[in-house]
Amino acid sequence: VILAKLFFILVFISVLIFFSSLRPRIMVVHSLPEKDTWIEDFNTGFQRNLLSENHVTISYQYLESKFNLSEINKLKNGVLTRQTIDRLNPDLLVLCGSNAQELIGRTYMNRPGKKIIFCDLNTTFPGQDYDEARNVTNIFRSNPANAIKELISFLPAKKSPREKIKIILLGD
Repeated sequence: VILAKLFFILVFISVLIFFSSLRPRIMVVHSLPEKDTWIEDFNTGFQRNLLSENHVTISYQYLESKFNLSEINKLKNGVLTRQTIDRLNPDLLVLCGSNAQELIGRTYMNRPGKKIIFCDLNTTFPGQDYDEARNVTNIFRSNPANAIKELISFLPAKKSPREKIKIILLGD
């Protein structure tokens, strides 16, 4: 009886470990420190949007390399983060900030089984070769004024001064 219970417990734990290993893993790597307000807001929004996806495992790494850090410490943090990535083996890397892109992204560019999303506050895609990588895409936060200006140039001319044009801008 005791052996049967022990066998059942071992099988149950093995099944749990097996199914846990099948869960998609996402790692978010931030250039900024964890207590930065932009990072806190990003993490809150990211978790809120994936709240219903309880089959996803999310982990976070903070390079803390944006401010007051020597070049040697930036490189050390990059090495430690890459070691963590290799150990946890996430399916998706979300790299936030140019230092995450430089210190982490290049290592995993075009690597089979890895997908990368690069996000930044900049308005252009930083880094060479990223636009040609098969496993990289990007998200940027930018001022939409130029896009709105271009959109208005495509609108048909108003028939009267009282005619209103309605533009809806979706954003954060």
